Amino acid sequence: MTASLTFQSTTFDVIDHNGQPWIQARQLGKALGYARSDAILNIYERNKDEFSLGMSSSIELMEGGTLQNIRIFSLRGCHLLAMFARTDIAKQFRVWVLDVLETLNRAKQEQPPLTSSTVTDRRPLEKLIKVWCSMSGQIHAQAWVQVNSHFNLNSVTELPTEWIPDALAFVQGKIDALPKELPKAQQMALPAPVPQAKRYALLERLQKSYAQMDAAQNSVEDASREFSAASNELQHVCYHELPRKEGEALHTLVAMLGQMNFMHYTLWINLSRMMNTTRYLIGTEK
Repeated sequence: MTASLTFQSTTFDVIDHNGQPWIQARQLGKALGYARSDAILNIYERNKDEFSLGMSSSIELMEGGTLQNIRIFSLRGCHLLAMFARTDIAKQFRVWVLDVLETLNRAKQEQPPLTSSTVTDRRPLEKLIKVWCSMSGQIHAQAWVQVNSHFNLNSVTELPTEWIPDALAFVQGKIDALPKELPKAQQMALPAPVPQAKRYALLERLQKSYAQMDAAQNSVEDASREFSAASNELQHVCYHELPRKEGEALHTLVAMLGQMNFMHYTLWINLSRMMNTTRYLIGTEK
């Protein structure tokens, strides 16, 4: 694979994509004589319906220490962009691109055909993708889609054996770009396990508290039943033995006290259930 390509004073940082040299939009604009860094992207957006999948692609690259989305073009895509360009140097660039394509095609014809990979050949790639998925949280199908898209494949079974090192490097690059874990000093420290002896002491303390609470609950239940009986008698007095105004006022007060009694009783019941659950979680057998 060609490590670099040079057109006049511009040396391109060639990107090996699907076994072919691809060029970044920013460097392509510089070679075509544009001052604005987004000039090529503007040309592409206006005419992108004329570009096939094999002419342009968007990939993620590390630039300036950050992962950025970069638009790249194959040599055929570069030639088409130069057809739309209106700079003085565009014609020379088109001639240069065709010469490079012809040279690469000649070299390709002289190379032996690529070897189809087997399941065994792709096993290291599959293991690395599992690591990627476990660290990123994505499902395996999504990871394979990204690999296939990067190498312009319909299925990973089309991946040649010669491209497996590039595929491994692609996946490893994805892993390296994942957010790093916090230093151990910044990670939240987990509480130390409670010693068994202390656990039993806490359990005995809980048992005593539960017994006291159980006795108190019996008293609360008795008081609640007594309150309900007295409340019913008082409501009868409100309706039948007092004047209407005083009776209604007293009835409202009794109803409020009844609600408070019900809430108090319910609180005790729920608290009792929580205590039982706590006893079960801690364990009752030594």
